[in-house]
Amino acid sequence: MHTSLKAEARHLDRLVSLVAATLAAVLLIGIPAVDFSLNLRETREHTDMEARRLAWDVAGFAARHGAGWDSPARPLGDLLATVRGFDRAEDEVELYRVLDGDGRTVAEHGDMPPAPTLAHEAPIILDGRTIGTVQVFQSLEPAMESFLIATLVAAAVAAASYMTARLLPARILHKTFSRLETAEMSLAARVQQLETTRAELEATSDDLREALEAAATASQAKSQFLANMSHELRTPLNAILGFSDVMRSETFGPLGDRRYRDYATDIHRSGDHLLRLINDILDLAKMDADGLEIHEEAMDPARVCQEAWSMVRPLAEASMVALENCPCGPLPLVRADPLRLRQVLLNLLSNAIKFTPAGGSVRLSIDIVPGRGLRLSVADTGIGMTAEEIPKALQRFRQIDSRLARKYEGTGLGLPLAKRIMELHGGSLELKSVPGSGTTAEAVLPADRLLPDSCRSGQRESAPPGRNLDRCTAPSTLNAGSGASR
Repeated sequence: MHTSLKAEARHLDRLVSLVAATLAAVLLIGIPAVDFSLNLRETREHTDMEARRLAWDVAGFAARHGAGWDSPARPLGDLLATVRGFDRAEDEVELYRVLDGDGRTVAEHGDMPPAPTLAHEAPIILDGRTIGTVQVFQSLEPAMESFLIATLVAAAVAAASYMTARLLPARILHKTFSRLETAEMSLAARVQQLETTRAELEATSDDLREALEAAATASQAKSQFLANMSHELRTPLNAILGFSDVMRSETFGPLGDRRYRDYATDIHRSGDHLLRLINDILDLAKMDADGLEIHEEAMDPARVCQEAWSMVRPLAEASMVALENCPCGPLPLVRADPLRLRQVLLNLLSNAIKFTPAGGSVRLSIDIVPGRGLRLSVADTGIGMTAEEIPKALQRFRQIDSRLARKYEGTGLGLPLAKRIMELHGGSLELKSVPGSGTTAEAVLPADRLLPDSCRSGQRESAPPGRNLDRCTAPSTLNAGSGASR
C-alpha cells in the first residue's frame, strides 16, 4: 500500500505538470494573438474609413471647383493642378494618393510608411461615374509593437501561472500524501497491534477452554465423590436411625432413666435431618451429572398434596405455625413423577414453615390455571424477601442474609432442587415475596401434562389406608401448637 501511494503521487505530479504547461502555452500564445488580431482589425477599419472619407472629399472638391470643366474630356490631374484649393491636412494616416482614371498619381500626401503596411483603395465617383481612385497606406508598426509587448506580458503571465499551477498543487499533494503515508503507517501499526491482541486473545481463549475443561472434570469428580460419599454415609445413618427409633420406642423394654429416651429422640431427629441433607446432596450430584431422572406415571395431584401436608404437620406443630390446606374442586390426573413432585412440595412447605415466625401461617393450595396448567401454591406469612433476594434464594448454597434466617440450619439446596425438578417436568417455579409480609411459591405443571380423562371426586385412585382425600374438598387448618386439624 505504501508503494501504491508513491506511484499515485508521481502520476498526479505528472498530471499537474502537464496541466500547468498547457495553461502556460495557452496564455503565451493566446494573449499576443488576441491583441494582434484586435489591433489589425482596428487598423483595417480605420484605413478603410480614411480611404472612403478621402474619396468623398475629392469627389466633393471636383464638384465644387470644376465649374465649366468637361469632366469626361479633362483628366482629374488637370483639375487638381489648376485648382490650388485642395490641400490635405496631416493626420494619423501616413500616406494617401489620388489616382486618375488611367491609374496615374495626380496627388499624394505623406511618405510611404515602413513595412509592414496595410493598403486600402476607394473609388472617386462623380455624376455616377468613377473618375479616379484613392489609396491609403497605414503602417502596422504600432500593431507589431503592441504584439511584442503583449508577448512579453503573456510570457510573464504564463510563467507566473505555470509556477502557481505547478508548485501550489504539488505542495498540497505533497502534504496530503505525507499525511496519508503517516496515516497508513499508523494504521499498519494498529493492525499489527490488533493482530497481536487477537493472538493473545486466542491464547487466552485456549487457556480458558482448558481451564473450563479442567473445571468440568473437577466438577464431575466432585459430583461423583459426593454421590459415593452420600451412599457411604446413608448406610451408617440408617443404622443410627433404626437403633435410635428402637431405643426411643423402648421396643425391648424400658431404658430406665427418662433422659435416655430423650437422648434417643434427639439422636433420631438429628440423624433424620442429616439424612435429608445427604439426600439433597445426592440429588445435587445427580443434577450436575445430568443424572437426575423422573419416572412419570398417571397420578392424583390431590393425594400427593395431602401426603406432603401430613408429613410436614409435625414440623408446623413444633414451630407453632398454622398449616392450612385450601379447598379444591375436582382435579384431573396428571402425568408426573409422584415422588419428585412430593419432594418439591415438602421442600416448599418446610421452607415456608422454617421462615415463618411462631403464630404465623402457611397455606397450601392447588388449582387449574387456564392456559398454564396445574398450579401448586405455598403461601406463608413469614419474613419475606426483596426482589433482589429472590434470585439468590434460587441459587445453590445461598441463603438470605437476615437475622431470623440465621437462626435455622440448612444448606440452601431445597429451592434450587425444586426448581430443577419442575423444569424436568417442563414446568416452572416462581417466587413472589414482600419483605415482612411473606412469600408465595408457585410450582406449575404445563397443561400438556393434564391427562384427557378428567379425574373427578369418586373417580380417583384409591388412597392408601389411613389417608383421607376428602380433605381436598373442605378447608383444613392446623392451629399453632394444637396438634389437631379441623
